Amino acid sequence: MGQAQALRAADPRDAGEAEFRFQDPPGLPDEIRMLREQVSRFVDREVIPFADAWEADGKIPREVFRRMGALGFLGMRHPAEYGGTEMGPLASIVFAEELGRSGYGGFTSSTLVHSDMSAIHIAHRGTPEQKATYLPAAIAGEKVFAIAVTEAGGGSDVARMRTRAVRDGDEWVIDGSKMFITNAV
Repeated sequence: MGQAQALRAADPRDAGEAEFRFQDPPGLPDEIRMLREQVSRFVDREVIPFADAWEADGKIPREVFRRMGALGFLGMRHPAEYGGTEMGPLASIVFAEELGRSGYGGFTSSTLVHSDMSAIHIAHRGTPEQKATYLPAAIAGEKVFAIAVTEAGGGSDVARMRTRAVRDGDEWVIDGSKMFITNAV
């Protein structure tokens, strides 16, 4: 039994008591409540039984991203024309809350880096060509997006990043180094 599962097993709430949850705020749309239930079922059935192995391997199988894409989890803040559902930031918050309940920070952060920290920039600021090229695959979970922020001497403070991209003719030259690249596996 893995560490996160052992902690959950030792939780007195597992001895027949219902899991503690804050009440949803009044007026929360039914589609958001349904999303919460769907993500909770996904985490219980398709994450918790396998996440210790993923944590040991240091990566999440691509099929898990594809499954989340098929369920619509990866496109909630993206335009419908690229396969998104346009549910907005509240859906992302509920998604993050339910992923966080899994107890697996690596899984949660990897998923949210993909959906809410990297692909979202293309949705908001990408050219029409970039959106058409990259968003459908990101939303479907076929491509997993990454971020590369952490640098020696600057940590993850984006204001202190020294890496630069400079156009050289038809190409871009990236000059710098990173300590960690989330989702680079």
